[in-house]
Amino acid sequence: GEIDEMEYTSLYLDQLDKIGIRNILKAIHTFGDDVILLCWEAPGKFCHRHILADYINRNSKLNIEEYYG
Repeated sequence: GEIDEMEYTSLYLDQLDKIGIRNILKAIHTFGDDVILLCWEAPGKFCHRHILADYINRNSKLNIEEYYG
């Protein structure tokens, strides 16, 4: 069945917490120092990329920003 955005966000954040910010940043860093998070959704639309960026911003000293190219 389908879930709404609020439930999806809650479940996704639970998964991110289980992985942990250090492991997430370590995994991202394997792609290099300048990494861009991509997905299909347009800026401002509901997307797991935005949830991940917000999670990283809240749990690290990094500042992930939206790029509008």
